[in-house]
Amino acid sequence: MDTIEIQRPVRATAEHWWHRERRMLLARTAERFVARRALHLGGACDARVLADRGWDVVAIDSSGTRVDTARCAGLDARLGDPCALPLDDEEFHFVSALDILPTKNDRAAISEIARVLLPDGIAFLTVSTRHHDRRSITALARSVGLRVERVRYRNVLLGGALRRRPGLLTKALPTHINRRIAHLSALERRLPLGAVPGGTLVALVRKPL
Repeated sequence: MDTIEIQRPVRATAEHWWHRERRMLLARTAERFVARRALHLGGACDARVLADRGWDVVAIDSSGTRVDTARCAGLDARLGDPCALPLDDEEFHFVSALDILPTKNDRAAISEIARVLLPDGIAFLTVSTRHHDRRSITALARSVGLRVERVRYRNVLLGGALRRRPGLLTKALPTHINRRIAHLSALERRLPLGAVPGGTLVALVRKPL
């Protein structure tokens, strides 16, 4: 399979409204901190968001296709399981984990994030509310010693549609539908809806000193 064939499905995914939105959320969060060493989990090519902002980033992905595409783009991308990261302890100042939960073992995944974070390091998580709510994601983080700094909701305006069609977050969509949802998501950014239950949780957690 040539490079074009490898990249085509990854490029299509990159245009999906939620993948674009979560990259924007990651960019805004990363810009709040001094760019140092970062780990990105889930969607290896999205590590470009961090690399473009000066972070020394490693991407871990369970998809060989996405890893190959990220490597072609010049990223340090590696094949791996979020529940058993092939990395040393306390290696990263920042970890981004975009929709990697649920896994076969969510506590193992969050334990691995805590393990590879340096003391005072930050992790940025996006999680579907089909699998976790505000209380459960807070309890999960605290169970491995992480301090929860912020948990808020996203995709509030799409809440009803996502309950009926959860594939709107993950599956390829016709261009006109993808564009309409993207416009709705952009509108939500300007509204104070973070405390209103929606389709996605966005959490910021810290490893204590």
